[in-house]
Amino acid sequence: MSQWTHLAGIIRIDALRDGDERDIQQEKALKGLFRTWSYGDRNSKRSKCNVPSGSEGSIQVKIVPGEDHSLAAYVILLWGDLRDFGDAEDIKNLKKWWKNLIDKFDRPELAPPEIKNYYFMGIRQACLKIEVEGTAKPIILGK
Repeated sequence: MSQWTHLAGIIRIDALRDGDERDIQQEKALKGLFRTWSYGDRNSKRSKCNVPSGSEGSIQVKIVPGEDHSLAAYVILLWGDLRDFGDAEDIKNLKKWWKNLIDKFDRPELAPPEIKNYYFMGIRQACLKIEVEGTAKPIILGK
């Protein structure tokens, strides 16, 4: 029997945007933080994945730009149904991944170069709900 873990989350990124090259670079930098894979993808894509994964795919991500000239520059949607994922070690690593992701924005010294160079971005709010099948309570991570 497979162990399934279901996730849903959202991250609000505030940034100064003005419809120029900076906006393109900000979105590119955000996309670089989330390399995902899905069932059926080649092994080369799976090996480059940098988000939590089950045996049939990783967390999925969609970056949605906000309205022009809005402080809420981006919303990052996260979701996934991770098969063969959910033991204590998996959850520990998922929590570590989440903390490291948040720290890339909150602690500039930990930010990768692509974020540092466009460090007009910051996380306003973030929440990730994790439901491991067979457990009584969901896990909620935030900022």
